[in-house]
Amino acid sequence: MNRKTLFVALAAIPFMLGACGDKANQTQNAEKQQETTVTDKTKESKADKKKASKSVEKDDDQTEISGIRREWASHPIENVVRGKGINIERFALAFCSEFANHKPNEVLRDYIESNKKNSEFEIQDHRKTGFMSCLFMAQYDWNTVCCFWNRNNGHKLVAFWLIEAHESDPIDEHLLTFYDYNPTTDIMTPDAALSKKVDEAMNKFDTYTVKLPDQGKDIELVGHKIDFENDSAENTYYLLRWNGYDFKMEKVED
Repeated sequence: MNRKTLFVALAAIPFMLGACGDKANQTQNAEKQQETTVTDKTKESKADKKKASKSVEKDDDQTEISGIRREWASHPIENVVRGKGINIERFALAFCSEFANHKPNEVLRDYIESNKKNSEFEIQDHRKTGFMSCLFMAQYDWNTVCCFWNRNNGHKLVAFWLIEAHESDPIDEHLLTFYDYNPTTDIMTPDAALSKKVDEAMNKFDTYTVKLPDQGKDIELVGHKIDFENDSAENTYYLLRWNGYDFKMEKVED
């Protein structure tokens, strides 16, 4: 983790005061000039800190997943299928087109739209089982994975798992999103409550990873407690078991 500590050293400059006349005036003038200089430098220091803070905030705002995290829950996606059949291809295309600023989303969108392939990314296309993924082959923690389930009310539940790696941070940024798809309205509505349920359950860990099913219906979760000094992690495993509408979380015992 990046840790920055700012040390500010303040120096006191002693002045010898004279007994009278011009010498005293010169000393007072020197003191005033010194106070003005210190004040100016303090103002400059505060301005530099404020500028640096804004720069950091701007950099954070520009990360791909952080931007999607702020927006997805308030953005239903309309015209998902458009009469072309309900399948993972249409769900993935709708989401990746809405949030194309995440590079794996852009690559997966181009693949679906025009069969355009990117040699740096691996596409897993399991449309028959309702699963697709796009993985950056040189860096396995930068990807997009998606799948869907048939809900017992006639709707579909669609999930997307995104990971974005940062070289300066040992913990990758990630996002798990769920949508309810209504075939009558052709709209994917964010199921933020389900995503929050998983996040809150995994809050006791430093981070967690998700394996969406390419076969079967259950989701695998792994919570990670990281030992940064020894470059290792303690892992705890869970299953989100599909119940026909959403999931029940179960810890997997060793």
